[in-house]
Amino acid sequence: MTVSPNLSELLQQGHDQLDGGNYHQALDTFYQAAALEAQNPQVLYGLGLACYRLEQYQDAIGYCSQALIIEPNYILALARRGLAYKQLEQTQLAQADFEQVIALTPQDAEDWHGKGITLWALEQYEDAIVYYNKAIEIKPDYHRAWYSCGLALEQLRRYEDALTSFNKAIEINPDYCHAWNDKGMALSNLSRYRRCDLIAILATRWRSQVSD
Repeated sequence: MTVSPNLSELLQQGHDQLDGGNYHQALDTFYQAAALEAQNPQVLYGLGLACYRLEQYQDAIGYCSQALIIEPNYILALARRGLAYKQLEQTQLAQADFEQVIALTPQDAEDWHGKGITLWALEQYEDAIVYYNKAIEIKPDYHRAWYSCGLALEQLRRYEDALTSFNKAIEINPDYCHAWNDKGMALSNLSRYRRCDLIAILATRWRSQVSD
């Protein structure tokens, strides 16, 4: 997909605003992009992603569907539409999108990331990490893939590894609010996990002393 320089700048600005948690501003930016190229699938996906972040799931589905009419194998749009269907508890439609994503062959880092997102949604976290790592291998500064990898690692209670992934995402993009939020969660979980280990050790020692 090729875009004009002005459109490319607007798309980058919109995604930067999403990364910073400025969802309404991002939506306005993608509307500006749509004024330039209303039928550009990247623009439509951007609108869909902004609506998803704003929890406007029906609108997100609509924009992603428009993008998919133009580019049927747009993996990120399929994955995001599936997630929106899942939020609306339209399970069969979500599953259909997820299955279509899994059947497609990734062409670039974004595609590998999109397949990882789908596997994460299906709670196949180990497999999701494989796809995220492939995206990172292709594009080492892909902060969203680092972040997504952290989410999957967190689900597996690999908190140290999750923290490393979130830190890498923040190193690449210090304004990435999602990574900061989940870094805090990982630190909290890691602290709680360590406290549980300490309690278990102390309990074992106490039982040993009692038995003596």
